[in-house]
Amino acid sequence: GEQGSGGAGEQGSGGAGEQGSGGAGEQGSGGAGEQGSGSVGAVRSPSWEGLGVGSAFRSTERSRRSLPFAFNWFDIEKEVRGYFDRVFVEMEDLREPKVAWWLARYLPEGTPLFISNSMPVRDMEWFWPLGDRHIQPYVNRGANGIDGIVSTALGVAHRDRPSVLLTGDLAFLHDTNGLLMQAKLKGHLTIVLINNNGGGIFEMLPISQMEPPFEEFFATPQVVAVSSLCQAYDIDHMVIKSWPHLAQCFSKWSFESTPYSREEAKEGVEVGPKEGIRVLEIRCDRRSDNQLRQALLKREWQ
Repeated sequence: GEQGSGGAGEQGSGGAGEQGSGGAGEQGSGGAGEQGSGSVGAVRSPSWEGLGVGSAFRSTERSRRSLPFAFNWFDIEKEVRGYFDRVFVEMEDLREPKVAWWLARYLPEGTPLFISNSMPVRDMEWFWPLGDRHIQPYVNRGANGIDGIVSTALGVAHRDRPSVLLTGDLAFLHDTNGLLMQAKLKGHLTIVLINNNGGGIFEMLPISQMEPPFEEFFATPQVVAVSSLCQAYDIDHMVIKSWPHLAQCFSKWSFESTPYSREEAKEGVEVGPKEGIRVLEIRCDRRSDNQLRQALLKREWQ
């Protein structure tokens, strides 16, 4: 698996046709209707320059006449992102497509974010909004698929600031032995686990309408108690109940490289994890989330 990195909308460094998790032309709305705390700040809407657009692309009548296709693209992109913002702000249920959008607004600035293959990397491309938090995306792309997702994310977190892995349940279960590296990890990794009981990407294929054999041979749901699995590896586990609950898990994160002082401990200062691994499990419905995703992506735009 080759590793892609870079800022929003940048091409990954893997093989041909591979793409990082940036999501070019994304727009942030400041998370209207939702409120963070601690190190979480408002997402500012960037200027044209913030989109990487040079002076030739500034919104003037002359530039619009000379580059109509480019500005039509920007206008539609702005409309689409605004629509996604409105939908997700009003969405109270824990739905898989909203997770990528949510992370862009609540992860602390500069967070290293490793994105698993299958649906997480696609949701990042489709729904990740433009912002100014400078999240550092990492992706394994290539023939290896979901192999080694947990292990690679631990490598990203090792001797770096607190990091996050966004993954589905199958990719997580496929590399659970990577959790044994907790004993050697110098740093912290939070695993945001979307547990939809199977391979959500296959719900997008025509084979999903054929039952049997779809569930058993394509979706391949696994009956695993994630809490018991984490306990076996001595890893903290929490089932997320709501979006405010998830926000609370990141609200007091700090990027100090050394353990908190005894003075802070005495004062009872709430701080985020500095070392080890924790799993934040978000339980979702695979089929209804795919229907939501299709509805969002198939909307017609002028």
